Amino acid sequence: MGGISGVSTSGYIHHENSTNKRLLRSRGFAFDRANSDTLWQPSKEQNVTVSELTSIPYIADYWQKNPWGLESDDDVWDNPKTKKKWKQRWEISEKRWNRLKSMITALNEKEIRVLLYLSPTHPIIRNSPVVDDDGTTRKGYQELVSRLKELEGQYSNLVFIDLLQGGNHGFERQMFRDLDHLNEAGARKLTRTLDNILQRQK
Repeated sequence: MGGISGVSTSGYIHHENSTNKRLLRSRGFAFDRANSDTLWQPSKEQNVTVSELTSIPYIADYWQKNPWGLESDDDVWDNPKTKKKWKQRWEISEKRWNRLKSMITALNEKEIRVLLYLSPTHPIIRNSPVVDDDGTTRKGYQELVSRLKELEGQYSNLVFIDLLQGGNHGFERQMFRDLDHLNEAGARKLTRTLDNILQRQK
């Protein structure tokens, strides 16, 4: 398997007026752009430990500030601003979708296999009208899953797994740092889950 990519539902379903300005201003984007020539090179190592990963200066700095995601509380679901956002019109961004297809096509031409998965979010969403704190509706989520499954059928190098499952995913409340970030226990379970998927694909 050549690459693993976790996908947020809000990454492809967004409000009609959303932009990427916050991403473009982020330190992560600046770092990726500055090191684009050396990133994503094939590694001779089969496994990389957390200690080895966090020994890299930039990652160590970020890890100390945000070890398992950003802090948040479940009561965000009761926030009037959040509920108002749920009522806005959400749709799949065709521009972002086409970028995804172009990336998979390019990887396919290089015979690089891709595992694409939707990450689990806090199980509190099981009884909510949305599947994430960005307000992605259940209809939008189902449309995204349907299109990703269709995409999987079009590319021999692509494997798609829905680990979100509308909140019915087996990741318990205590495995989350906040609404859409796993803590250490959740990250370990996700790693084991992805490893099992990879082993089946060999």
